[in-house]
Amino acid sequence: MKYWNNRISPIVVSLVGCSNSGKTTLLEKLIQSLKDKGYRVGTVKHHRGAFELDIPGKDTWRHAQAGADVVALATPGGLGIIRKLQQEPSLKDITDYMSGVDIVLVEGIKKGSQPKIEVVRSDISSAPVCSLEDLTAVVTDLPLTLDIPVFDLNKIEQVADFIEDRFLKQEMIPKPVERLTAEQLKRYHRNIKLPGVGQEGQIKLLNSSVLVVGAGGLGSPVSLYLAAAGIGRLGLADEDSVDLSNLQRQIVHATGDIGRSKVESARDKLTAINPDVQIEIYHQRITADNVDQILNSYDLVVDATDNLESRYLLNKACIEAKKPFIYGGVLSMVGQVMTILPGQGPCFRCIFREGPSEKAVKSTADVGILGAVAGTIGCLQSMEAIKCLLNRGNLLVGRILTMDGLSMSFQEVEICRDPECPDCGHLK
Repeated sequence: MKYWNNRISPIVVSLVGCSNSGKTTLLEKLIQSLKDKGYRVGTVKHHRGAFELDIPGKDTWRHAQAGADVVALATPGGLGIIRKLQQEPSLKDITDYMSGVDIVLVEGIKKGSQPKIEVVRSDISSAPVCSLEDLTAVVTDLPLTLDIPVFDLNKIEQVADFIEDRFLKQEMIPKPVERLTAEQLKRYHRNIKLPGVGQEGQIKLLNSSVLVVGAGGLGSPVSLYLAAAGIGRLGLADEDSVDLSNLQRQIVHATGDIGRSKVESARDKLTAINPDVQIEIYHQRITADNVDQILNSYDLVVDATDNLESRYLLNKACIEAKKPFIYGGVLSMVGQVMTILPGQGPCFRCIFREGPSEKAVKSTADVGILGAVAGTIGCLQSMEAIKCLLNRGNLLVGRILTMDGLSMSFQEVEICRDPECPDCGHLK
């Protein structure tokens, strides 16, 4: 799942314990679990003696032997830097080098004020070796009862959830914007000059949150324009990776992103466009099991998916949570957009009660899609989202807008609520 934050410095958590207690094994499993949640993870291993990362006789080894203070080894897949030090660095010195990660897991460093989780394994020790006052939690295979959280050594997901809830999520709660800085006044000047927006409206956008489900053809323009407009917190959900065939229309990604997670790629571009915006990513498919938890903390949801199953799921979840929902769909040279305000107009299910059979459903892979069509509909979705957050203008509630790119025509059809709708019929 989960969150991605534009942190200046990462959260640091130490895994401590006796030798051979299983710290490395726990760290390995935590890395994967936290990455599955969408976090960028760094690690630090403390070693008491000397070490050699380079191979004697290799060019970089010779550089170091010749007296270079810093030696960098760069490849298409990674970068390694060896720096000579006059004294042992502090943990802060080390993590200062670790930009671009959300959390650093440290193995073997007990000194410092960073949170510490001790591993206690029954064949090594029967109790924590650290004082409980110095520990945040204990992970063990023993039935220990302590005054701090205790987790089963075999239930790593619980440990990862604890770290996320205790440290990462807390860091991601943005402070409400009360007034614009000089830089923000300049950045958002064209927004502020709009009738009905002003500084008050811009502050409202900066304190708003939007979940964009899909980081492809529609999600690209939606997220780009919402980030540029200064939506304070953007969530991006998509399980896919960037493919060469995406680049014709998914403009938030570039050739160098091929193979990367779409949400990671999009996060980097959006952060570069506007560092004011806090980006949270969900590198997974939205399902019935996670949809409520994910959309719960957002003010508004934008549908940038490419399948009916996801749209029906989001439609129902947004109605139950009473969240505004901006629908968008594109295929070939045609696109549609509509805004759903639960209880105030029809929902997606009111219009499309039953989806067509799988055989009847065509995809962009079958019939194609012009990138500009996705761009146009995505821009309309972002405009609807901003208007909704600002409570300005006439929204496409009870109206579905269809664009035909070939004839360059727009058609608006009024839609009424279906009192028998299984999703929204119960709303007054």
